[in-house]
Amino acid sequence: TDRSYLDPMLAAAVRYPKTRFLCCTLNAAHRYVRTYYSRIFEAYYLSGIIAGAVTDNDKIGFLADLPVPESLANINAFSLGVQMMRPSARVYVQWILQEGSDPREFFRRNNIHLISGRVMKKLDTDDIGYGLFDYRDHKVERLALPLVNWGKMYEMIIESVRNGSYDEADGTVNELSAVNYWWGMANDAIDFVYSRSLPPQTIRLVENLKDALHNRAMRIYSGRIIARGGRLITENVEDFLNMDDLIHMHWLLDNVVGDIPSLQELKEFGRILLLAYINN
Repeated sequence: TDRSYLDPMLAAAVRYPKTRFLCCTLNAAHRYVRTYYSRIFEAYYLSGIIAGAVTDNDKIGFLADLPVPESLANINAFSLGVQMMRPSARVYVQWILQEGSDPREFFRRNNIHLISGRVMKKLDTDDIGYGLFDYRDHKVERLALPLVNWGKMYEMIIESVRNGSYDEADGTVNELSAVNYWWGMANDAIDFVYSRSLPPQTIRLVENLKDALHNRAMRIYSGRIIARGGRLITENVEDFLNMDDLIHMHWLLDNVVGDIPSLQELKEFGRILLLAYINN
């Protein structure tokens, strides 16, 4: 289940201590409920690499929904990829759940046609696209798509129960801590597909970076990182952000155009979702 079910799940977990409960979120400070989530920001980084390589006007759009650390990690990883390939490019963030937001009109008015949309298309919404796409003359060209292998994550959880390692972890936690499974490309929990029409040199770079992530040979959030307003996040080449830094992220990279909306700036549905996230 997802984070919105955390409260009743905690109550049930305390009542039935022999039953294993897991919640799809980054963190939940309770020993009776474990959390699992994907490091989807790794795929967003690769998507940003492609966007930076193919942009023709240094303007790239990004559709975001809820201003929580998970979303911010995706935006910033994407923007780091763009920055690596095209330092002069800017990433224009549009929050779908912000009051008065009209991403389609904003992108049209500002001549932004290269856009990072949702991970997948929502059948009940008027999405202009999903994944990384180029939108011109009412036509959409798909360029890349981050993928979450949910089945692989469930397989790893089930296998840990079968081989006993799931229960062994109980001895390493206390009443105020939790076991968090946070899996990425190195665990085959994340994949990334792209159009074969991309330039060959871009494809080679993306494949090399995929291999590095799969082999744990690189960290995306490492080296000198500067947020909007000149705030220094990390300074030295050997510096990097750890899991705690990422799950408490509340900043945007310095090549991002846009702000993190407050609770009051969200639509009613967005306020409900954010309050549920904060309270849990």
